[in-house]
Amino acid sequence: MPATEHVRLIEQIADHFNTGALDAITQLVSPSLTGFTRDLALLRQAFPDARFTIEDILAEGDKLADRYTISGTHARPFLGIPATGRQIHLAGISIVRISGGKIAERWAVTDQLGLLRQLGALPASPPP
Repeated sequence: MPATEHVRLIEQIADHFNTGALDAITQLVSPSLTGFTRDLALLRQAFPDARFTIEDILAEGDKLADRYTISGTHARPFLGIPATGRQIHLAGISIVRISGGKIAERWAVTDQLGLLRQLGALPASPPP
């Protein structure tokens, strides 16, 4: 699978997330990545207007790295935090391995601390 097809695969996942077609995402990832699809569903449930934006993307061989943001309104409970109506911007970076036209493995880092601060679950900065 050429790098351009790998990039298109990630773009499809972002498009499906943005339209709420989460079932379509399950067709693009290995069954072993149920945690990834579950996390996307939890985000979409709590932030129903969420937008997944790919900021940068690099592909080589069977691997792809992307830097992304997810933005949306906290309209429903998330991780036990009642809806706040606040706008959030979650930044992340992931590396995926693609096999057979699907994401076979995924490693990611997201700014969960920043997200909790945006939701008011933690102070904006640590106490002095």
